Amino acid sequence: MKMTDELIREVQKAVEHIKEQKAVVDELKERVENIEKALARGINTASLPAVEGATAQERLENFALMDSDNPEVRKAQDLWDAYVVFAMLRRRKGLEPSGWLERRFRDLVVKIAGSDLPGYIPTGFSARIFQLVRLQPSVAKVFETIDLPSEIYKPAIQLSGITVYGVDPEAQVTLSTPSAPNVEFRAKKIAAAVTVADEVTEDSIVPIVPVLQAEFAYAFADAVDKVILKGDTTSQDSLLKLWDGLLKLSANPNQGAQWDAATVRASLAALDVVNPNEIVLIVNQADYADMLGWSEVLTVDKYGAAATILTGELAKVFGVPVTVSPHADNPVLVLHRCFKLGVRRGVKVETDRDVLRLRDVLVASMRVDFKKVSGTNVCKKVK
Repeated sequence: MKMTDELIREVQKAVEHIKEQKAVVDELKERVENIEKALARGINTASLPAVEGATAQERLENFALMDSDNPEVRKAQDLWDAYVVFAMLRRRKGLEPSGWLERRFRDLVVKIAGSDLPGYIPTGFSARIFQLVRLQPSVAKVFETIDLPSEIYKPAIQLSGITVYGVDPEAQVTLSTPSAPNVEFRAKKIAAAVTVADEVTEDSIVPIVPVLQAEFAYAFADAVDKVILKGDTTSQDSLLKLWDGLLKLSANPNQGAQWDAATVRASLAALDVVNPNEIVLIVNQADYADMLGWSEVLTVDKYGAAATILTGELAKVFGVPVTVSPHADNPVLVLHRCFKLGVRRGVKVETDRDVLRLRDVLVASMRVDFKKVSGTNVCKKVK
């Protein structure tokens, strides 16, 4: 019976993995179709919403970063992304963008900006790349994300640790006291570079760009997860030294701790929390496989239909959601509302020319930061 249960769980995991992959494939197929439709028939600009901005360029950038379910907006943003890569590669070769991609993009610019802005080439992907990032399995999705309006951002209001009090008639309301004052986000740059063959044309860019974005999305999601968990500002690794991650910030495991349900329960007592849904247990694949043999563990298929499920959650132990990451060298309990992921707007795109090898280099970069915003005993290694 035990072997049968394990086999069923493995089949269910395989099915979920296939669903995740199908979602990405369906998204890429939609993007290719959107670009092809935009090139063939143009964008129905009458269906596009009005966009605010002090200047024409600001209105264009705000449109690109708009998160919308409007099919015409999505089509226009997919056209935008294809044009970014195509125009940058053309410009790097000393050539001006031309053809239907150029014409359809200029039509879009006129609608949004009120002018065709001759010579204007966007420097970043649209918000559509973040939709691909959200499709990736990622620990980062556990934490609330805030937009950073500047490279250095100190929130003007308290982000966490708010306390509600009863108030007598005519009495003053007691101010909440933040447990981690003076939180300051400093956007750190992460980047990835790929080579592009010299023969890229307008026709070949259509299927390339969605796949390229998917690869960047996976790479960025994995990199952010890695630093969230394993970050260490004393590291010599250029990625890991961006900030101190959860494993470094966590209290050490209890002395003689073993990997079992009793140890998880004992570790929970060390956190400043009452509601188990405010905690997440992050484990690697091997530790998760061990957990499936614990009687205290319930997998999502046992409770998912009638429960609120944390993004990325695969199971619960003592009511605590469990999620998996290959970067969790130690299983760690985290009070997730005490941490925020800050993201500076947009994914910037740049190009360079490798003349000796007759190819172009495409670089995508984004700026992020991860901070503890409140609390003291908010994360702990279990073993």
